[in-house]
Amino acid sequence: QSRFAAQLSGDWNDAVLANEDKLSPLSRIMERLAILEEEKKAADVRLEEEFEQRRANEERYYRTKRELLEGAAAEVQAEAYLSGA
Repeated sequence: QSRFAAQLSGDWNDAVLANEDKLSPLSRIMERLAILEEEKKAADVRLEEEFEQRRANEERYYRTKRELLEGAAAEVQAEAYLSGA
């Protein structure tokens, strides 16, 4: 509770500034963590874009494959019908 009371006093900021050299490693760590978080966000955006491209690619190949198989099935049916008639 004394720490909380010290934070409320007007001297708290002065004490923090007086000990800035002791706190600078912490600020560098926080800065590095912020940079790491930004890099993660950028990587996530790239992965989302790649996932969307992959989905579109899979959809395109699926449609092409389906058209090819439907065409082949129609040919086989036509040949079977003609050879049976």
